[in-house]
Amino acid sequence: MAILFAAPFFRATDLVNAPIPGAFLGFYATTTSALQPIWADAPLTIELQNPLQSDGNGVFPAIWLDDALPPYKYVLYAPDVNDPTIPGAVLRTGDPYTAPLNISGLIDQLAPLINVKTPAEITLNLTIVNYLQLPGFVDRYGINTVPGTTNMGNALQNAINQCLLPGGSPARFNAGVYALVTLPNLGTISTNYIRLEICGASNYGTQIVNNAPANSGPCFDCSGYSGGYIHDLVLSGNTAHKNDGIHINHAGSGTQTQAWQISRIVSFMPGYGILLADTNTNSIDAFQHWPGSGGTYMQVSQAVTLTDVNHGIYMTGGFVHNVMISNSEVVPGANFATGQCGIKLDCSASNGVSLVNILCQTRSGLNTETGIDIASAGSVQALTMQGIYHEGTAIKLTNVSNSNIKSITDGGSGGSLILGPGTRENKFDGVNVAVMSLASSSDYGNSFEGVTVRGADAWSSSIAYSIGRMVTNSSITYTCIVANTNNAPPNATFWTASSSFTDGSDGANLSTQPNSWRGCSLPVVGPIAPRGQKWRVLLAYSASMAPDSYAANIFEIRVTNNSTFDIASPTHPYNGQEVEYVIRNEVGGAMAAAPTIAGAAIPGWTSPANGFHRCIIQYYSSDFSSWKYKHVGTTDLPN
Repeated sequence: MAILFAAPFFRATDLVNAPIPGAFLGFYATTTSALQPIWADAPLTIELQNPLQSDGNGVFPAIWLDDALPPYKYVLYAPDVNDPTIPGAVLRTGDPYTAPLNISGLIDQLAPLINVKTPAEITLNLTIVNYLQLPGFVDRYGINTVPGTTNMGNALQNAINQCLLPGGSPARFNAGVYALVTLPNLGTISTNYIRLEICGASNYGTQIVNNAPANSGPCFDCSGYSGGYIHDLVLSGNTAHKNDGIHINHAGSGTQTQAWQISRIVSFMPGYGILLADTNTNSIDAFQHWPGSGGTYMQVSQAVTLTDVNHGIYMTGGFVHNVMISNSEVVPGANFATGQCGIKLDCSASNGVSLVNILCQTRSGLNTETGIDIASAGSVQALTMQGIYHEGTAIKLTNVSNSNIKSITDGGSGGSLILGPGTRENKFDGVNVAVMSLASSSDYGNSFEGVTVRGADAWSSSIAYSIGRMVTNSSITYTCIVANTNNAPPNATFWTASSSFTDGSDGANLSTQPNSWRGCSLPVVGPIAPRGQKWRVLLAYSASMAPDSYAANIFEIRVTNNSTFDIASPTHPYNGQEVEYVIRNEVGGAMAAAPTIAGAAIPGWTSPANGFHRCIIQYYSSDFSSWKYKHVGTTDLPN
């Protein structure tokens, strides 16, 4: 049987993929120097000269091999420097070429011909250990023998170095676990203002383990380098070492760290998740947009989840300007301690920081009560906060002015908004918290619209309280600092007193504050439901339920027994407002009793079967000063 060599044809190229005119191919019996015949046709009737010379473009004619002979070895020669009609230096060898079933060997032989060295790799004289990996992949420069243990730091450094040269490729990781005992230097080669890019596999498939000695530094220290992009990585490390995840630091006088973009990062680092700082000089901005004219810019986006850290995202130093943090989640881990926050800004001055779509959470047994702490020694201006959901945590603002705070809610979990000294001339729109504090006469000129302060729930001996939960007892508001049950405040072991304007005895009196209040409510249970938006709450199932249309416009009811129940007409309606009731049968059988609304039967109502639900929609008519039916569901929908 005949085999076509390197179908459809073979072209001789050098290490930079340039053709080699007049190159030679010699074919021998495997492991020997004995020539074996080659042919120009599949029937093996026209024998070719061996070694065979290419044309002026390095291209060889079709070469047919006889697999009845011993496996072939091929040798590619450059033309002799003195006599180009004869073979000269050996360029590469494939042995064996036609060994039976040696597919992996063939692939290994051909990979260097396909994934050739790039100009950047040639300049750096990098050793390629796996040509099957594309240029820029960490596994091209090192073997990850024991994932999570083998030091891949040097391989990563090679990937970064080639990325920073003309002709380089982004530094990439495959899916898997990579340990770093030696940490990369992101600015080893910084020429031509080439953007550094370090990226992992999609769907958070790449985990980086920082196994460097204690105090070695973060996984990625971006200090002193501009215009980089780090994305799609899971960062973890040795808990005892307290190393950080990512530093974006001003590295020294005349060195600017700017225009970094960090996205899709999950950090489990025991130190700071992301540290943004101008620590050496206040004369320049730490994060300027290249080429430095106009504002500064840095973005942390797309599900940045920071757990088991000190401050999740920490902005500090002299100046932090125009930083955008979006679509992110900060969840305290076991190493959180009192005074540490999910997101903290603490610098001399700040302008243009944006926090958009942020989730802050607390966990039982953790000593933290602050989700977001914006507290500058100088001034914080043009701060934007929008779409903040903080479960049982506090949002603290100090020295914040000329800023927009919009769509803040604690989800009914007892969060607070604390406006410290110097918080003035800001616009608050759509805030829903349990308690709110205006701490000083310097908090003036603020505009509040659609702000709901519900008031902390009264303390109960039957509730298990988690850290950050706020309660009232004897008209004083307290925050839980140690999870407990049946330990009544005041008790310094478990509770700390907190100011709240919902309680006249311990908070600032709103009426004395020179601020503007419009469309605000105190107290209202549940999140605010802005007009034109859908908000859902779960009504606690009981014999009588009282929904509030200011709190939500979708009310879910989970029926768990056969008792009769009534839904009161929603309070705080406006003309044309719609509310929807979702009634779920979770009885375990048929619902024996039909519900009523405002004491009257629901027209056309049939209760859903077990495991199903039906929906009812009403709208409010100011002409009749009552709620009217718009839709009563007639079809069972699965829960």
